[in-house]
Parts: sequence; C-alpha cells; structure tokens
Amino acid sequence: MEEKVNKNGIGLVGLTALIVSSSIGTGIFGITSSIAQSAAPGPAILSWLLVGFGFLMLVLSLNNLTEKRSDLKGDIFAYTGAGYGPLGEFISGWAYWLSA
Repeated sequence: MEEKVNKNGIGLVGLTALIVSSSIGTGIFGITSSIAQSAAPGPAILSWLLVGFGFLMLVLSLNNLTEKRSDLKGDIFAYTGAGYGPLGEFISGWAYWLSA
C-alpha cells in the first residue's frame, strides 16, 4: 500500500485543531464564566459565534499562506519575515512573546 505524504505540512483539519486547542488552553473556561455572569444568553452566544468566525478566518488565512508559500519552513514568523524582512520577523516574535 502506498503511503500519501502531505507536501505542504499541516493540513486544514490539523491547523483548525491546533488553533482550537490553543484557544482552549488560553483560559476559555475563565472567559466562559465571566461572560455568563455579565451577559444575557443571547449576547453571550452571539459573542461566541463572532469569536468562532474570527478563528475560522485565522485558520483559513494560515492555510492559504501554507498553500501559497510551502517553501517557508518553521513557524508563523517565517511568513512575517518573508513579507516584512528580518526586522518585522523580530518585532513579531517579541510582540508574541510579550503577549504570552
């Protein structure tokens, strides 16, 4: 049986799972509690739908970058470096580190 290899690396399903798992790991349970305490059910559900749409757009844009620039290896900062140069890549890395 012939094994299929994905030349682009991570696929759309894997990328979606990665982003969803990272959002769960960043305090989703605490955010749920604070939304439930401060908002009615309708606006709370609407806010979750808006955030879900935002994550979907993030996943699709990263998937598009992966398909268009499969030559770039590494992390998200490789795309920043290709678009804005080494200084942009450095600033992006530091901004990510400071926000964590």
